[in-house]
Amino acid sequence: MDWMYAFSAFDQIPELLTQPMLLVAGSKADTKIFSDQAHELSNGPKELFVVEGATHIALYDVPEYVDQAINKITDGQWARLDAADAIIFGSATYMGTASAPHPPHHAHQE
Repeated sequence: MDWMYAFSAFDQIPELLTQPMLLVAGSKADTKIFSDQAHELSNGPKELFVVEGATHIALYDVPEYVDQAINKITDGQWARLDAADAIIFGSATYMGTASAPHPPHHAHQE
């Protein structure tokens, strides 16, 4: 193949990402630059929460990092998540994927 097709949705962020947004990125994540860019470009209410010491992959399943991200979500945000038809998870490198039905808020509490 002598050419490569690349798609980036970053040019659409100012128009499309106007809903409240919480971005979570690890301070050591190679992908953090994309979260920084998405945060900068979004026109909606937004927050970039950086988990100190975490890599991108560590945010998947290392409890000390995952717990920080989960605890950052407020009761109001959990209510919006519980009411959502779909949630976008993932790194801004691929703009996430729509999740399957997610567990209700009470399933996240210990």
